Amino acid sequence: MKYEIILEDKGQDLHRIITEADGKVIDVGVSNYPIENAYIPVSQLRIGELCKMHNPPSIHHGYLNYKVVEVNTIGSK
Repeated sequence: MKYEIILEDKGQDLHRIITEADGKVIDVGVSNYPIENAYIPVSQLRIGELCKMHNPPSIHHGYLNYKVVEVNTIGSK
């Protein structure tokens, strides 16, 4: 199972994030965005709130500057 996280559109390139079931980021649709070690605690996301993200060593328990619009489940086991 995977998750698709849709972020609010403020004209940025980053507006869709795909994660594994455990929150490991596997695709952001932007080739120049560093996703190695990135993690999003999907179970803690709330619609209308800023998107939580961890991406050590740069970001620890931080937030993207974009609100979550929707979270969709992709596929199943």
